[in-house]
Amino acid sequence: MRKHRAELVFKEEGTFDRPRWEGRLLAVHNTIDEQSGQPVTWQPYYTITEEGPDSYTVEFQGGRHPGSRRYAWFSNLTRAQEHGIRWAKRRFFLN
Repeated sequence: MRKHRAELVFKEEGTFDRPRWEGRLLAVHNTIDEQSGQPVTWQPYYTITEEGPDSYTVEFQGGRHPGSRRYAWFSNLTRAQEHGIRWAKRRFFLN
């Protein structure tokens, strides 16, 4: 059986002086966590915040517990979004 990888979509939020992009899974109600093999019963998130020119911090959480929260830094928005898309495809798939 072929697995269909989950898709992450971004929505711009935040303020003018501190832009932020929220990444959410599409069809989260029909998504399976690759690590546990269980259905996703929480809302995984991937948040990119612009800290300054050429500085983007990322906070993402793939599990329901605070210990599953991770952080990263990127020099441009495109790389930060690509990382999020790869992370979602690696971690989640559609049932």
